[in-house]
Amino acid sequence: MDRSTAQPAKTPSQKFRVDFGYQESDRPGVWHSNNTMLDILDILVLNDLSDAPHNLFIKCFASRKKEKERSFRKLFEFSWKQLNASLQQLFMGMRSIYADAQEGKDMMEYALTPEKVMEIGKGFEDAFLAGLPIEKRLKGLKPEEILGSLSDEDIMAYINKKVKGVKAKR
Repeated sequence: MDRSTAQPAKTPSQKFRVDFGYQESDRPGVWHSNNTMLDILDILVLNDLSDAPHNLFIKCFASRKKEKERSFRKLFEFSWKQLNASLQQLFMGMRSIYADAQEGKDMMEYALTPEKVMEIGKGFEDAFLAGLPIEKRLKGLKPEEILGSLSDEDIMAYINKKVKGVKAKR
């Protein structure tokens, strides 16, 4: 598709719905056709999907700014800890790209692959973590989780350094 003709997704028009027999189903944002040729092809209207956790990812692509922003916010507030590191990086990359789009940058300039989006997210994650004080980075972790991330040599070196410091103060 030519960049100059690319259009954002939009809700199907009334004419489209009538011509192809699409009606809203019992699930918000999911439309089903009564046409036998199309009855296996549901349409998702991203702006109308519920805010159920399983919809949050796809709603990040909604056309309405309010829906998109709410999806990102809810994703970070409620689901963040349930995501593995790769998904967190993917969402942070998507959020960064969305922020760039809000500033008027041309998104067609990006060669957006899942790997590129994750790379952007990883950079955002690294910058965010680097700016946090150590107390906030470690908040909520159990001592065994913190110590488990260190090598035995690092732990012993720290203990030996502390023991020497105590002996020197006596």
